[in-house]
Amino acid sequence: MENPLSVISDRKRVYDAYKRTFNSPEGQIVLKHMAKHCFVGSSTFVRGDPDLSLVNEGVRRCFLSILKMAKIDTAQVVKLLEEQYEDV
Repeated sequence: MENPLSVISDRKRVYDAYKRTFNSPEGQIVLKHMAKHCFVGSSTFVRGDPDLSLVNEGVRRCFLSILKMAKIDTAQVVKLLEEQYEDV
């Protein structure tokens, strides 16, 4: 059986790594790119192609997991989405 304190410590190190990575200037560039390509501001549904819809939703879910792990707040996500449309 794993030591609960060790599990908590390992989990904290992972969360801290996500926060350092995605709150850095380079991480913000990556998040902006991902927001544009990971269906954050758009539908994942593809009419007539349920398999592609599921793939798209998986991509979106992965991005949302990164946001959660990095503790990116809603205001930052809105800013990423706004910046996404500035580049169009």
